[in-house]
Amino acid sequence: MICRIVERVFQPYRLLTLAIAVPAMFILTPVVGNERGTDNWQTINTEFGESRHEGASAQAGEAFYVLGGRESNDVRIYDPFQGSDGNWSSGAPSPIQLHHFQAVELDGFIYAVGAMTGPFPEEDPVENVYIYDPLADRWIIGPVLPVARLRGSSGAVVHDGLIYWISGNTNGHVGPVTDMVDVYDPATGSFTALAEIPNPRDHFFATLHEGRIYVIGGRRSVPEGGGFEPTIPEIDVYDIATDTWQTLPASADLDPPRAAAATDRVGDDIIVAGGESGAQEPWAHVEAQAFNPASGQWRNLPDMLTPRHAAQAIVSNGGFYLAAGSPYRGGPGGAVLNTEALFLGEPSSPTGMAITAGLLTAPASMVFDPGTGVISIDHAVGNQAIIIRSIQISGSPAFSLAEPLAGPVSLAPGSGREITIHYAGGVEAAAAVLEITDSNDQLTTVLLEAKGGTDPVFQDRFEAIE
Repeated sequence: MICRIVERVFQPYRLLTLAIAVPAMFILTPVVGNERGTDNWQTINTEFGESRHEGASAQAGEAFYVLGGRESNDVRIYDPFQGSDGNWSSGAPSPIQLHHFQAVELDGFIYAVGAMTGPFPEEDPVENVYIYDPLADRWIIGPVLPVARLRGSSGAVVHDGLIYWISGNTNGHVGPVTDMVDVYDPATGSFTALAEIPNPRDHFFATLHEGRIYVIGGRRSVPEGGGFEPTIPEIDVYDIATDTWQTLPASADLDPPRAAAATDRVGDDIIVAGGESGAQEPWAHVEAQAFNPASGQWRNLPDMLTPRHAAQAIVSNGGFYLAAGSPYRGGPGGAVLNTEALFLGEPSSPTGMAITAGLLTAPASMVFDPGTGVISIDHAVGNQAIIIRSIQISGSPAFSLAEPLAGPVSLAPGSGREITIHYAGGVEAAAAVLEITDSNDQLTTVLLEAKGGTDPVFQDRFEAIE
């Protein structure tokens, strides 16, 4: 069976006038982006519809998703195909409150690793990975994070099927920050500690460029700094291949230094837009800059249409998109922000590829002699991974799993997994069923059979090994 995947290109957006709902005590002057030209911001949509900050955003398939935040657990979904300027709708709420994290998309799922939950100022680090399935509009509770390495307000980056979980704060806005860095393998559910970051921080978004992870902006949230300082001007760069960090020269420092700035790569530049700091009040920062890793130089870009912090950028077909966030330093104050985008050069339209569900295949049955057998399961079609929630055996106790599943694991498109099963043997015939349950509650079964009549000498040796 062949699954046809169609790439869709969104129609160009028309420019809209900025309209922001704010409390009566504050007045924001609307700004209109340029129609055409180099390095300009444009208003994309005015109907986000709610106040939301300290959440995260990601593109999956053909849509943009805003997840988490202090004000709501609902997922907000932006479909650019509906109407002349797209349409926002709501998706399934997360099982718990999630905020202060960087969302990453991997194989058609959106992952939250290293989030916070609870009220200011001593927000708890979230104990599990949380995974959102855009196709089914449902949440999956992923593996438990290592207890000794829990933290929130972390950075996260995907590279070669792995999720890099960088720095963060161990106790909300009280501190301390931590220099811990880990890599999470969704295929195994395992975490591995990596080299420590030189300048630990929270309230930042990490960026991948040519095999290196760039950590720009952020702060060390402590009460002594009023919650907004000290900000971190230094850029730390992680080389994935060598598991080493370096801090760039002072000439590359972020100026003005700030935290919670939208940060992502467009082409060969890393864009840093908005943010908050102790030097800027009552508004968030409005500055936007581009850092070129090859030259180590910064250049200034036009200011954002709206001061904004605590919003994660989405980059699609060269556009740098922002939704939600707060125009005020610290909190939203009820402000509802428009969706806006930065274009380096001529405005473009986002692109996306439709998500298609994966199909798990396995043999119908397997006949065992005493000892160990291996059953191969495969991801057959579709471009979305399959999240396996459980693997178990029912029936004869003579069959057992060599290694029980530690937690939900991902089977990437086109990949396979081997399941090792022990059969203890016996005189009588035996049968059992291998049961594999995925995140959509689909059950895949394999019949396990043994004819019996085990040779007693072989059985004694097998039991001795066990």
